[in-house]
Amino acid sequence: MKKGLSAIILALICAISCTFGLAACNTAESPDQNGQNDQHGTQTVAVESVSLSASTLTLDIGEESTLTATVSPDNATNKEVTWSVSPAGIVTVEGGKVTAVAAGTATVTATAGGKSANCTVTVNVPVTHEVTESEWDAAVSEEITAATMSSAMPGVDIQQIVKFDTENNYLYVQTPVGIGSSASDTVTYYPAYVIITEESGAYYSYTAEDDEGWVREPITKENFGSQFNMYTTSIGMIVSALDGQYNSFTYSNGAYSAEDVEIAAVGTAGKITITFTNGELEKLEIEVNLNGVTMSATIELGAVEIEIPENFTEIPTPAGNTYVFSDAVSDDVDAASLATIKASYEGMTIAFGTDGTATITAPSNSAVMKGSYTQSSDTLSITITEGTVNGEPIEGTSSTQNFTIDSDSLTATISIGNIELKLIYALQTAE
Repeated sequence: MKKGLSAIILALICAISCTFGLAACNTAESPDQNGQNDQHGTQTVAVESVSLSASTLTLDIGEESTLTATVSPDNATNKEVTWSVSPAGIVTVEGGKVTAVAAGTATVTATAGGKSANCTVTVNVPVTHEVTESEWDAAVSEEITAATMSSAMPGVDIQQIVKFDTENNYLYVQTPVGIGSSASDTVTYYPAYVIITEESGAYYSYTAEDDEGWVREPITKENFGSQFNMYTTSIGMIVSALDGQYNSFTYSNGAYSAEDVEIAAVGTAGKITITFTNGELEKLEIEVNLNGVTMSATIELGAVEIEIPENFTEIPTPAGNTYVFSDAVSDDVDAASLATIKASYEGMTIAFGTDGTATITAPSNSAVMKGSYTQSSDTLSITITEGTVNGEPIEGTSSTQNFTIDSDSLTATISIGNIELKLIYALQTAE
């Protein structure tokens, strides 16, 4: 009984003491709504956020910049900031001072009270425009894989623009086309566009006038290659002709310039201005007089953007297909004569190889004609170079016939005097 009474008295004393703040009956610390008490009972204020004076920085190697970290709230107990950087080796940071040491991208982080803020730092190689003679010769001798050339003529407000990218096999050409009489100065110009590209092993040409009505047609690998070579070679010749001409140029204000320089590809250039960036050839500006007309051209080296049209009219290719005679149409021939013509062509086929060859077979006289074909837009030209009838060679076989092609047929138009006859061949589909 005494033991129980003693416990009650002790609890009562403790409660009275706590009420008047004379003693702590519960030794656990009580947090404050604005912070917490430390082990000594001192109230602390937590860090709510950390911010930096910049979220991004761009520096050249060797440059410095200082970041300022702000810790909130102002009365936070521990406002000490620690700095770190990842990955290492691109920049260093000390007390917020960032020093660029190598090209690349790094993240600088400021941390305080468990909160942090980041700054993305991009480090570039310092830009220099002046080069040594050996750097000059190396730059102009380097193979050109991508470039844009813009050229202009007096009185023509539309520039010719050529872009190419040999890595992606893209070629873009914008050419001014004139309509009217130059003698009366009534020529008006509009732009015509051509894009040559390789897609999944096939070669195509996209053409348009005034950037409307794009048409896509297949072209041969040889045509594709010749278009590329024509432009890449000409630009390459202009650049490579600068080899050994370092001492002919004067450097001033970030560019090299010279007058009356002999350029093998274009003749004597009245003026040339050349810009280098970090030892790499960046841009050439040329003025040249051709037959009394002054032309200017700008060649910019480096990556190009060529947008392939999404909406276009497809021009089919006959490659790998066979067409069989289906009809003869004419308003100039009577029905009986037309029936005779149809009978003579009955069963005739035209087979196109994927290698540019063409074979015409006529069952009516057991004739087999062989040759080649070319395509330009929706026009096919078949040239026959050899043939047999009933197995016997035909001497002096050589003829050319033009056809128009659409998605499912070929049409040859034959004109003799006032008579026009259309021969139609239908695409033979696999059964």
